Amino acid sequence: MQITRPGPMSSTETQPNTLTRAFGLYRSKRFAEALELAQEVRNRKPEAALAWYLEGLCELARNEPAQALAPLQRAALIDANEAAYLEPLAIALLRLHRYREAGARLEALCRIAPTPQRQLMQGRAWWRGGDYPAALACFRSAATTATQPDAALTLAKALQSLGQREEAGSVLQAALRQWPGDADLYVTLGVDRFRDDAPSLAIDAFAAAVRLAPGHTLAHCLLGITLAFAGRPDDASGHFEIAGQDPRTAPALDAFRYMQGAPAKRHFGVFTDTLRYALDQADPAGLALEFGVYHGRSLNLIASHWPGAVHGFDTFSGLPQDWNADNPSGSYSTDGRLPDAPANVTLHQGLFDETLPALLATTDTFVAFAHVDCDLYESTLSALEPVAPRLRPGSVLLFDEFFGYEGWRDHEHRAFSEICARFDLQFEPLAYSLFDKQAAIRIL
Repeated sequence: MQITRPGPMSSTETQPNTLTRAFGLYRSKRFAEALELAQEVRNRKPEAALAWYLEGLCELARNEPAQALAPLQRAALIDANEAAYLEPLAIALLRLHRYREAGARLEALCRIAPTPQRQLMQGRAWWRGGDYPAALACFRSAATTATQPDAALTLAKALQSLGQREEAGSVLQAALRQWPGDADLYVTLGVDRFRDDAPSLAIDAFAAAVRLAPGHTLAHCLLGITLAFAGRPDDASGHFEIAGQDPRTAPALDAFRYMQGAPAKRHFGVFTDTLRYALDQADPAGLALEFGVYHGRSLNLIASHWPGAVHGFDTFSGLPQDWNADNPSGSYSTDGRLPDAPANVTLHQGLFDETLPALLATTDTFVAFAHVDCDLYESTLSALEPVAPRLRPGSVLLFDEFFGYEGWRDHEHRAFSEICARFDLQFEPLAYSLFDKQAAIRIL
């Protein structure tokens, strides 16, 4: 992170030469030496906020956010009006997945010294903490004054994920008028505009991204896939060739090949469209379940669309084990705090293989719809094993991370395949959202 050194060092902080040397060592990435000097100063003068601040910066640079927290909190306590102390403190809290605390610190920071980047960071903290209205307010504020398209992109994607498609499209169009040369905006616009029955708008957007950034392998990948959907495989082949040179696109290309071998009736660009379509195919006389609630974003969408009762299952303590490098054990924890839920929703806190059988023991009703957002193989298996005997022809399963990411064949996809083999289930793909990794399946 960029270092902001607070204003002139006060006489109470003493050891100015020591701290000057320490900051120099920090800028030279000699973090251990800088840390030692910072600790020397704060041991002699506990009121030296700058020394505590530098100690926290060094710990952050050493990827030790837990160690950074106390000194950064001490610096902010000594001088609560110094903006420079609040930003790294918020970053430490974010790295520790303490999103609501980070949001509160960033809110204080933005009152003192607002910038679009700080508002964007605050919005991301609220988003990860499950306060979606507060997050949108921050994203909108950041997008209004930003000099780069990042805030508009974040706002548009957030609106897409909440089903507010019209505003998302308006945000992207306004951003493109301001930054007409930004390829990422066109990629996001292409995803937003994707329709399997009218792919030309998405093709135009992805093609614009490729023209602006010929090396944008994701744009080539998405353009190739959309051209193939449109029945233009010859036009798609060159884009697949370029995309295939980047290992980051390999999971998406692998998933596309899977889709070709198991074609679905419909294809959608964003998850909310896939979710609504899947719900419309399910029989409302049966049970509607969600496995993996987190902050309840998708559960609220299900509840608003489903005419009857909806049941949400989660431990609310995060992933029980590592999923991948970006999602270690404990990710997606709410620290046991249950989200606010609509009146037709019942939340079941605990392990799937404990809470689900308890519900099923109270009713003979079949499972009409299940949203499976379990991420991990073992978690998915523990949800599907009790569900499988309650499935019948017409039951719909919507998987949230079915394919399109590194290692996708080892998790939700694998668990579903094993359940089908064990319970002799036949199925047909209903819909895919490759851009968002979802698959909707109907039991035959």
